[in-house]
Amino acid sequence: MAGFNPWLVVLVATLGNTLGGMVSFLLGWLCKWEWLEKYLKVDRQKLENIRCKVSRYGYPAALFAWLPIVGDLVAIAMGLLRLNPWITALLMFVGKFVRYILVAGVVQLF
Repeated sequence: MAGFNPWLVVLVATLGNTLGGMVSFLLGWLCKWEWLEKYLKVDRQKLENIRCKVSRYGYPAALFAWLPIVGDLVAIAMGLLRLNPWITALLMFVGKFVRYILVAGVVQLF
């Protein structure tokens, strides 16, 4: 990883990405549907589908907030459901950390 400590790179990337996910969570917590649709161009039907799934699975859904495209919707839905932000952040961190560990492992191979 270009001479950097891989663990430090993974930790910093995970922290930064988790903070970004928590911003999405906060938007879901604070925003009205109309704002999400108008200003963030969030498709209400997609978000409603994700919200139903998050409602069914609860906190473990935060482990998948790293996924492209739907990850932000998962975080917004968790905010809409007013889930505990500390538990959400912890599980979001774990999911993103595992992803970056895998990415770092692949990078180390090449």
